[in-house]
Amino acid sequence: MAAAAADEARIATLQPPAEQVRERFDSGVLNTMAKKPYVEITDVALLDLNALRPYIKEDALLAALKAWGKVTSHRKTMPGAIVELRAETVIR
Repeated sequence: MAAAAADEARIATLQPPAEQVRERFDSGVLNTMAKKPYVEITDVALLDLNALRPYIKEDALLAALKAWGKVTSHRKTMPGAIVELRAETVIR
C-alpha cells in the first residue's frame, strides 16, 4: 500500500501546477493557476546597462542626466549631452 501511495504521489508531482489546483465551483467559476511575469532588482550595480539601454526611455535618461548635472554643479561635460549653466534674463 505504501508503494502504491508513493507511486501516486510521484505521478501527482508530474502534473503541471495548473492541473494540481484546478477546481470548478457550483457557480461555474474555474479556479486554476497561471504564470505571471515578475521582475525585481536585487543589486543595481550588477545590472547590465548596455543590455537594458534600448529599453530605457529618453525621458528617464534625461531625468538621470539632469540629476547628474545637479550633483556635478553643471560643471562636468558628458559626450552626447550639453550640461552647462546658461545666462538667462530674470525680471523681478
